[in-house]
This record gives sequence, structure tokens and C-alpha cells, in this order.
Amino acid sequence: MGKFIIETEENLLKLTICENAEVNVESLKKLYRILTKEDKITVIKLERYIYMEKEARDFMNRIENRRTNSNITIIADSFSENLLANFYNKFYKPTYPIKVFRKEKDALHWLKLNSSENDFKFFLN
Repeated sequence: MGKFIIETEENLLKLTICENAEVNVESLKKLYRILTKEDKITVIKLERYIYMEKEARDFMNRIENRRTNSNITIIADSFSENLLANFYNKFYKPTYPIKVFRKEKDALHWLKLNSSENDFKFFLN
């Protein structure tokens, strides 16, 4: 199973897929069960050297239309993870907006611009 870190704050859920994680269908099913309990805007951070099996990508594509959230951002600061995220976005064409960034501040800015104000009340400090 892959290694994941899940953090929540207000209406934001941050998921980190840790370095050297091997993501398979079984790990995605467990992760999906956790994520569907949280109806929050999601930021996914991809650390280096993540391997995702083809079956796992296909599984993600089959279940992605069940997601209630409208926006998701992916932070991928390494070339290979950026390539993986953009490949998924372009090849599988998810039904909800996905945007890939190299920096968290840019990802949060995009989410703020593309989500309702209520979703981002924690920005209004």
C-alpha cells in the first residue's frame, strides 16, 4: 500500500502521497473511503518517485465522477510527478477541474479563485 498523509483545516483537505509510494488499486480504495467522508476542497501533494499502477489510474478514472467536490489541485514540484499529474489530467479527462502546480501558494490561489467564498472562509483572516 502507498503511504499517505491526510491533513484537514476548515474546508480544505490536504493529501500528501509520500516519496517512493507505490499506489495500487487496493491503496486507492482505502484512500477513497477516507476522502469521501470529507466533503472538502482538496489539495494533493505528490512527493518524488511515486509509482502508480495502470490499474490504479483506470480505477481512479472509473470512480472520479462520484466525487462531490468541484475543484482539486495537485502540487508536483518534481518533473516526473508533474508529468504524471498532467498525463492523468489530459489522458483521462476528469469531469471536475484539476490543475497542476509546482507551489502550494499558487494551488491555493487557484482554488480560492475557482471555489465559492464559503469554501474558503479560512482565507479571510
